[in-house]
Amino acid sequence: MVFALGITLTLSGCAEDDGHPRLMEYDEKTVHESTKGVETELEEQEPGGEYLILDERMIDEKEDSRAIVHNLDGTADTLSFSSLANDDGSNPRYSPMRAVLMFGLARSFFNPNMGNVRPDPSYYKTPGAYNKSAGLREDMMSSSRTRSVRTPKGSSKGYGGGKSFRSSGG
Repeated sequence: MVFALGITLTLSGCAEDDGHPRLMEYDEKTVHESTKGVETELEEQEPGGEYLILDERMIDEKEDSRAIVHNLDGTADTLSFSSLANDDGSNPRYSPMRAVLMFGLARSFFNPNMGNVRPDPSYYKTPGAYNKSAGLREDMMSSSRTRSVRTPKGSSKGYGGGKSFRSSGG
């Protein structure tokens, strides 16, 4: 008879002292991934790329997420979030726009964890625009897909991971 266990064991290698494998421990967290898209209207405030969010709306398809940009010269551009995410930096106008998008609901497109998406009122042109987006965040969360993510305990959280380490120089 075979028993299926809901436990995953991972060997982390051999310990330095006795050569026996050790079990690796994990931290587990729930990640919320947006299933809806966002249409964000931005307005250029000054030449060179200061933008504020005018309005945000949820749309059905995440892949159709886009920014509608109202420029100072009276023109308007519609840019897909995919094109902004894949921009190679050749258009310097996109960089400040992308930065503003990261402080609104559009962040749900660029960030795989909706739980970290909180609109920042300083990036909205009016309190009403901010309040609308803050309310839509709850709608996006309720329609999001959840999954569990496991990371090894004690894993590095950046360069050096806060642990002491030595390097030898020459």
